[in-house]
Amino acid sequence: MDPRCISSYTDKALISSVAFCTDDTSFVTGGIDKCIRLHQVEKSTREIKYKCESAVRCVALAPNGKCMFGGDENGKIWMKALSVSQQKEDADSFVAHFKAINSIAFSPDGTRYTTASNDGTAKIFEYPTNNFVASFKGHTHWVLSSEFSPDSNVIVTAGEDKTCRIWDVLNKEKPRVFGKFPASVTHATFHPSGTIVGVALADGSFLLIDVRNEKTIQYYPKAHNGPITALRFHPSGSFALTSSTDKTLSIWDLIEGLKFYTIDGFADEVVDCKWSSNGSKFIACTKSGEVKTFSTNFDKLIKTIENTTSTAGSASDSRIDEATGVMNPELKRGHPPKKESKPKQEDMTPEERDAKITAALTKMLNQVEILTKSAAMMTERVNMQAKTVERLQAAYNQ
Repeated sequence: MDPRCISSYTDKALISSVAFCTDDTSFVTGGIDKCIRLHQVEKSTREIKYKCESAVRCVALAPNGKCMFGGDENGKIWMKALSVSQQKEDADSFVAHFKAINSIAFSPDGTRYTTASNDGTAKIFEYPTNNFVASFKGHTHWVLSSEFSPDSNVIVTAGEDKTCRIWDVLNKEKPRVFGKFPASVTHATFHPSGTIVGVALADGSFLLIDVRNEKTIQYYPKAHNGPITALRFHPSGSFALTSSTDKTLSIWDLIEGLKFYTIDGFADEVVDCKWSSNGSKFIACTKSGEVKTFSTNFDKLIKTIENTTSTAGSASDSRIDEATGVMNPELKRGHPPKKESKPKQEDMTPEERDAKITAALTKMLNQVEILTKSAAMMTERVNMQAKTVERLQAAYNQ
C-alpha cells in the first residue's frame, strides 16, 4: 500500500506551483520563466506553453475544467482556455492586486475564486466573468494563501503576520483571528468536514483547529526540518499531505495522529503539492523544476474502512472529529454540562415521545458507528504491519 511514483519530469524552468486538471490525466505548472505549462501525466515531456508578462507564482484550474489560471509577481491574473489540441502563446489577463499574487483557489461550487497577495489583502472574483466581489483587509503583512470552505460561504487566509483568519463571504463581518502562532502561517486550508482548519507554519509544524470552539485538536511540532510550503487534506479527510523546503513530502494519518509515509529523494525544495480530485494520485514540484506524480495506493485502505460501516445520516460527525474526540465547547473548557430541563411525561404527545426515542436511538447508532470505524482502522493497521514484517523476513532469509 506504499505510494508509487508513476511519472517524473524535470522542467527547464524554475517552478513555483502545480495543479491537477479536473480529469486528473493532465496537470498545469507555473514558472519563474513567465510561463504557464500544460502537461499530460503519462507524457509529461509533451507540453503546451502560454506566455505571461512576469514570473507566475501560483496556478489553479476552474472546477468545470474549462480554464486554467495563473497569478504573477506583479499582481496580474492570467487566464487561458484549457485545450491540448490548440496552442495560443498568449493568455488573457487583468490586474487583481498591486503586488505579487501568492495563491488562487476556486470555490467548490465553481462560481467564484479567491486570491491572496503580498499587498496584504485577499480578494474574491466571480467566475467566469472575473467581476470583483470583495476585498478582505486585516493582515498586517503578506497574505500567503486564501481558500474557500466546503460550503463556499467563508474563506480562510494565511498570513506572514503569524495569524490565520476566517472571513464570512456573505456578511463581510470582522474575521475570526487565530494566532499569533510561533511562526508565519505559510498555508491554511479547510478540512473536508468544514469544521476544521489546517494551519501550516514556517517552523515546520502544522496543527488542526476546530473552528467551532477555536481549540487545537491536533498538533504536529517540527513535522518537517524546514518551512511547510503546502498542506493538503485527502478528499476522505483521513490523511494529510505536506510539502517542505527540507526536500520531502510527508503523508499523515489523521485518525492515528501519526506520520504515515515520507517521500524523499527530491533534489531541491518541494514548493507545492496537490491531491487529484478523487485522491487516487498526488503530485509535487520542486523549485528547480522537478515534477513527480504518485499513485496513492492506500486509498484502498480508505475504501475498506468506509465499506465496513453504513452512513448513519447527516447526524454523524466527520471521521476526524471522531478520532480526535472533539467535545462540546463547554466540556472542553472544563465547565460542567448544562442541565436540560426534562418535559413532564404528561405534557408529551405521542409524536414528541416517538421523536425523542428516535433521536436517542440515532445517537446510539452513531456511537456504534464510531467504534466500528475505529476497530476497522486498527484491524487494517495490524494487517499492514504484518505484511511489512513478512516482507522484511523474506528479504532477510534470502
